[in-house]
Amino acid sequence: MKNIKYLLVFVLFMIIFGVTNVYAEEYTITIDANGGIEGSEFKSTIVLAEEENYAVSGYNEDFLKAPEGKGFAAIELINKNGEIVGLADSVLLWGADFYDNMTLKFYWGDPVSDISLNMEYPNAGESTDTPVDEYGYYDTMEQTNKPNVTIDSEYDIVIDYVGWVDINSYEEEYEYYDMPYIGTFESSKTYYALVDLHNGNNKDFSFADINSLNIKVNGEEASIYKIVAYSTSVSLTLEVKIAGYEVIEGAEQVVTVGEEAEFEIDADYNLFLDGGEVYVDDNDTPLEANADYTSRAGSTIITLTSDYISTLSEGEHTLKVVFNDDNVATTSFTVTKDSSSEETSNDVEELPPQTGIDNSKNVSLVIIILMLLLNIIKF
Repeated sequence: MKNIKYLLVFVLFMIIFGVTNVYAEEYTITIDANGGIEGSEFKSTIVLAEEENYAVSGYNEDFLKAPEGKGFAAIELINKNGEIVGLADSVLLWGADFYDNMTLKFYWGDPVSDISLNMEYPNAGESTDTPVDEYGYYDTMEQTNKPNVTIDSEYDIVIDYVGWVDINSYEEEYEYYDMPYIGTFESSKTYYALVDLHNGNNKDFSFADINSLNIKVNGEEASIYKIVAYSTSVSLTLEVKIAGYEVIEGAEQVVTVGEEAEFEIDADYNLFLDGGEVYVDDNDTPLEANADYTSRAGSTIITLTSDYISTLSEGEHTLKVVFNDDNVATTSFTVTKDSSSEETSNDVEELPPQTGIDNSKNVSLVIIILMLLLNIIKF
């Protein structure tokens, strides 16, 4: 038994020695920035000689310190033969073979001051969905009905990603959203579009100071929920309000089969009288007036009839009211059955009479006693 213990200790020692030996290995890194300085100290960061001219390289580019009035723009990777092998926006010097005798040349760019985005949003009543991949994760790159975004800027800014996000799923520690937004866009409600921008490893400019960024969307000052920025990239979460008339009464109501559902919309009734239409869910055919719904003034009041409600399945549905000025009002509502009509007494499963004795506890107690007896016999 002792020999086995000694063997385990020896194996553990060898594992620890092997790991520490790997991480103790040194690599020669040459930093070339405004003159150049050599460093052979193996660390996750390398501090250069003068802060005003040199830099700190690390896991993220926000560890890099640029000269006054400049921002970190890119790192040029040059191998020991003097060949440029790549351009990076950050570098982690973990001593990998790739960085052996590598020259890292830093570039400092002018801070970006203005970003103008042009965005086309979906209309009220349209929806978005995000499929899952083969591993069960949301494939956000395949999200439907994303905002269409273009950039008007003097800088060569690259769009990395655009999509709808659920702000309630934001992970502060890791700075990302766990969930995409999935559902129907309702009129006059706010949704959140994530736009990730990157300098494309351009050597001429940097997102160095987000407080100085002037961000506009469709020519107006952007409503921003959150900004997460590094020197070479910036992630904007924009508040997007879907155009249309607001449902001021009856929005998201629960209606029981056999009852009517009434919705009041903040729009002049004359805008509905001449050519207005009512839709439910994704049906392309409008509802039939008087049979499926009625309408009246006060702003505009739409009432789905009890007969029509009875034709709908249980669960959530979407109401869309189209006005003759092409504006739309949307909301969701939920249909449920009348609880009093459900059978209760006959559907209840009869349970055996309670004796007051829990047999499972008795079995557990017996097992514990047997284990104690076995231990006593061993000693």
